[in-house]
Amino acid sequence: VLVVLCLLGPTAARPDALPERAVHLADYDMRVRLDPEAKTLQGRERIVWRNPAPEPVGELRFHLYLNAFKNSKSSFFAESGGQLRGDRMARDGWGYVEVRSIRRADGVDLGPGATFEHPDDDNADDQTVWRVPLPEPVPPGGEIALDIVFDAKLPRIFARTGYFRDYFLAGQWFPKLGVY
Repeated sequence: VLVVLCLLGPTAARPDALPERAVHLADYDMRVRLDPEAKTLQGRERIVWRNPAPEPVGELRFHLYLNAFKNSKSSFFAESGGQLRGDRMARDGWGYVEVRSIRRADGVDLGPGATFEHPDDDNADDQTVWRVPLPEPVPPGGEIALDIVFDAKLPRIFARTGYFRDYFLAGQWFPKLGVY
């Protein structure tokens, strides 16, 4: 059999065809106000998420990326030592994002059961991943609409986000659903 396979020569494996577009899983509708003097953002967002899984989903996880700049105890700061590519983070330039409320569109409050998770390093002080249990799971192919109110403080510019004088580079500043 090996001889026959060798005589046939190499065969090219065909890759799976890519879909014309990615499956549409989430919609974000945001209303945000920047206070340039205080270097803060006040925002509201409605997120509609569709469950692509073949099983029900009973919790959602959010990335709160700005909390990487909250203090010297965040995993990002602890691992980087407060420096990136030769730049040092200003010790007085902290930033954060704080969720004021999270509710289903029908008004059910989801905040009381929410917790910060630390899946990568067991750092209990890190607040960049937020787990929100749902009162009822989202069924396969189902969707959930969420209303979130949040405040954010931009850090002094560091690692592709923040402010310097009247310049704002606001990256990853809002509560963002994590990948399922």
